[in-house]
Amino acid sequence: MTDAHVTVNPRSDALFGFEAGGFPFQAAIDHGLKPALGVDIDTSMSGDMFAEMRTAFFQQRSVAQAQRVLSNRAMPAAVTVRAILEAATVNSAACLGLADQIGTLTPASRPTSSQSELTALLFTPRITPSARWCI
Repeated sequence: MTDAHVTVNPRSDALFGFEAGGFPFQAAIDHGLKPALGVDIDTSMSGDMFAEMRTAFFQQRSVAQAQRVLSNRAMPAAVTVRAILEAATVNSAACLGLADQIGTLTPASRPTSSQSELTALLFTPRITPSARWCI
């Protein structure tokens, strides 16, 4: 399944209850996928990727902790900050089919708006629609 990609939108997925735990991020990992993070419903939740990253981090850890409390021996390991950062960068670039151009901070990669205009984005989020969708 190396060609399969999935995008998880932490805040809107939880809002609509797309999984019993409220968050499909762990389900993607459990199925051997490397989930990408996305932003959905910009009109009501803003296009703040940092908010999505924080939400993903805390939701996954909450699900893992709940499993620990229930004495579930198959509980998932708590997600790391690195895994969340990879989901927002490298995995998202792969999901878009642009892993060879964006998603990393390397000399050969093209700067993304978050790299080249981070200061401006902290004050004025910019939505850049993509011609490709990840499902």
